[in-house]
Amino acid sequence: MRLKEPFRGFNLVGGHTLFHLALLVTSLISLQFPAETKANEDFLYTVNMLRVAHALDVLFAVLKFLGASPKEYAKHCFTFKILDTVKMFFYLGAAMYALFHETQTKKALENPDRWIRRAEMWILIELLVFFGQVFCSVFFIFGVELRGALGVNTDPNFIRFKYDCLEFYQSDIGWFSYIFVMLGLHAFCLLKRIHMPSKSDNSIKLFFSSWMIFTRFIQLYLLMPYRRDDRSYTTIANATWIGLGVLELVGAVIVCFFSDLNGSITAGAAIVDVIVFLGQFVMYMVNTAHKQNNAGTDGSAVGGAKAQEPLLSRVAAASDVDGDRTKQSRQQKSQRSFEVADSIYNLAFVTLLDPVVVQEWQAEHKDSGYLGHIKLTDAEAVSVFQGVLIVIGIQIVTLVLITNEFVLSLTFAPTETFNILIPRLISCFYMHSVLAAEIKNGLDTMKYVVNHPGHFKRRSLDEDDHDDTVAEDGLYIRICYAFLLGLIQYVVAIILEIMSIIFLNSQTSYLFILICYASLAAVASFDNMYASALDEHPIRQAAGKKLAVTFNRYMCFQPGQQPEGQAPAMVSLNAHDKEDNSGPIQAGFHSQALAVLENPRQNCFLKFLRVIHKTLRVFHVSFFFYFAPFLMLFYQFYVVSQQKRKDSS
Repeated sequence: MRLKEPFRGFNLVGGHTLFHLALLVTSLISLQFPAETKANEDFLYTVNMLRVAHALDVLFAVLKFLGASPKEYAKHCFTFKILDTVKMFFYLGAAMYALFHETQTKKALENPDRWIRRAEMWILIELLVFFGQVFCSVFFIFGVELRGALGVNTDPNFIRFKYDCLEFYQSDIGWFSYIFVMLGLHAFCLLKRIHMPSKSDNSIKLFFSSWMIFTRFIQLYLLMPYRRDDRSYTTIANATWIGLGVLELVGAVIVCFFSDLNGSITAGAAIVDVIVFLGQFVMYMVNTAHKQNNAGTDGSAVGGAKAQEPLLSRVAAASDVDGDRTKQSRQQKSQRSFEVADSIYNLAFVTLLDPVVVQEWQAEHKDSGYLGHIKLTDAEAVSVFQGVLIVIGIQIVTLVLITNEFVLSLTFAPTETFNILIPRLISCFYMHSVLAAEIKNGLDTMKYVVNHPGHFKRRSLDEDDHDDTVAEDGLYIRICYAFLLGLIQYVVAIILEIMSIIFLNSQTSYLFILICYASLAAVASFDNMYASALDEHPIRQAAGKKLAVTFNRYMCFQPGQQPEGQAPAMVSLNAHDKEDNSGPIQAGFHSQALAVLENPRQNCFLKFLRVIHKTLRVFHVSFFFYFAPFLMLFYQFYVVSQQKRKDSS
């Protein structure tokens, strides 16, 4: 799964138009426009900011819909991106201000003013929807990654590698969020009524929230997935929609038994739910009609893949992903090579590779981009490995000192002004950008070790002083050291990012935030600085070179298990220009698509290392790569909630 654009998480934080419409309408109905007083001034300002953000998103969505035709989109595609960016930043700013508002209010739910109590509940619901859309993305991608890690082919058409992960699954995540977020909203109302019983109709409200949770679970079962693994859209029968509509209608009837509907948060949740459900139905019917109108008599697309793309999906994503269902083969899937970074971690990793394997790469690939034989004496190789141990020791000691001196003794600093939240979030993005390469390199190192344990065998036995040595001597020690290099690089980067989030939330000065960021960034890049200092060392020749990839997961076919209708190519690792029934295989032994090879990860030790790598990879793809900087907002919200709970007790 490709991770191309770390800032794509911003797109999801901007929210889905259907939620913006539902929240805008419900806010206007439930809270209306009370007279401004000194007591409700900040509440009214926060609510109105959120309303403007919702209205802006809906307005821009209408403009995009009017320009959704291929002709108009070609003219205005860049303008649409400007509109997306503007509304995204505005909504993020409104949500951050709502979060700041929560840090300034105390015991608002106990205020004698009824409108203030309901405004406080509504602001909490707005924040719940904001964070819920992020969490639903995490859970969706986690599910896809977990299925892939367990061996399920989640991309049978082999087209996903052309797109960024969030770009590829954007409409799927949107559809899932309509169900997931509403589940969270009704669960919030249920818990609220349990811990803070309503003065009127509490039992009916508890029953309503329970009924809607049940209804949304039914929808989760019947309406998911939005698209199958082959990117074909799930067909939902009319009877299914009628049945779900009846469940929604029953919920609406329950609301009618409320003695006081005006301003009720539970009634507001019901309005949001109805609007979201109707929006799901309209989107499905419009997209279905659009696809049928653009299909030929034989079912083929008229106007190409873009014409078959759902109309309303184009408004939301403005991407070719939804229309791309062109089945490709493994041979067409581009291969990713492992490039040696200018880091002492990678340079030390190279010293653990067998020189004979490197010489075979040089003979196989005439491309100068691949790593060639480097004349290293044993003393020079060992000195590089010792250098990485020194760097690891310095980084760990520094982390321990920072933890003891600052983080463990920190107290959460109240946010006195809204403006301080902005540099906190920006600095988190700075830090995330600095550490992204370190984290990716650590994961790639672990993956390379697990997939290529044979590259650490000793083959140049004729150079040994003794005759009783074998290729496996010290093999697992070298594999363990090489894997640990990637693991330590990954863990250090993760710890630094988490520490920066905690530390930045303790600073109330923009100057100290910048100093904190600069200090932690220096610790993160120390391995690169040390590698640059090895100016005349021969190991520097490895920096920027590629390591040959001779094994991929899909090569693990056993005889009789190859895809139907395709005969496996019986090839050796060094063979290329072979063909099978599916067409020519790309030149280069690292891209043999249907080679029947022995799985190099068969023993328990390598399987254990692969479990570690896959676990970290799933966490990285589903959450850390896209959403780690927003941990600052989650942490802020969590600390505020804990402080309010402490004050109330």
